[in-house]
Amino acid sequence: MTHKTRNLLLASLFLLSTNTFADENNFTYSASIVGMNMDYKEYSTTGNLLDSEASQFTDIGGFEVGLDYLFSQEENSYSKINSSVLYVRGNSAYVGSLLGSNKPYGSSTSTTLNDIADISIAYDIYHPISNKFTYNYGLGLGYRYWRRALSASQVETYQWLSLRPNIGMSMKINSDFKTSVDVSYQYGIKPTMYASDISSTFTLGSANIIELDLGLRYRFNEKMDFFTDYVLQKQTIGQSDNVVYGSNTYYEPDSTAYNQYLKLGVSFKY
Repeated sequence: MTHKTRNLLLASLFLLSTNTFADENNFTYSASIVGMNMDYKEYSTTGNLLDSEASQFTDIGGFEVGLDYLFSQEENSYSKINSSVLYVRGNSAYVGSLLGSNKPYGSSTSTTLNDIADISIAYDIYHPISNKFTYNYGLGLGYRYWRRALSASQVETYQWLSLRPNIGMSMKINSDFKTSVDVSYQYGIKPTMYASDISSTFTLGSANIIELDLGLRYRFNEKMDFFTDYVLQKQTIGQSDNVVYGSNTYYEPDSTAYNQYLKLGVSFKY
């Protein structure tokens, strides 16, 4: 992780931990442990599989912290500013071929060390439509970082900003339990990938994510909730521009990833 990115994460964590200007019950803090399942594949220009990364929920793990602020409350709606920082780290199983070897997929296997960070802030509006159901929609801005260390000499670092529209629905099961479903789309802005082995930065054709979040929340008391979330992401990265290094020309290929997250956490109202 770069020094700039590390400072950005630390600054975000500081913002999520402060309540200097908090009004009573307007702020909700949350923290959860996170496990990640990765299924990532890269494809050639002809659609052939080039390489893949795979992991189980126990292979890549970390945490997520969040801060929500009740921005305004009207007769038939209310709005919030929702922010979060997620960080996970761990190994995935690489299957592919050595760079420049011209050997087929599966001729090389290894272990990749992954560092993934995601920072998000959004403005969301909620409309209760009955005693049980509430629908919501909003728009957010996010930052995504993925450091993919295939070896000590070959490290690929992906990063981009994104616009994140979302829509969702929640349902009260009873006075203590609530379920929710949220769908968001993350449109990548100026996505890049830096390759350490050739000291070059690639401009990616695109980097977009569609996300489905299924949640279950248990109200322990007026100040504390326990929750669990299952998140499914489909990430697509478009082929990059060409980079000439020495006598060779390189590019970052098309890729698709189906990432799953399991989150278990607690939230507090102040």
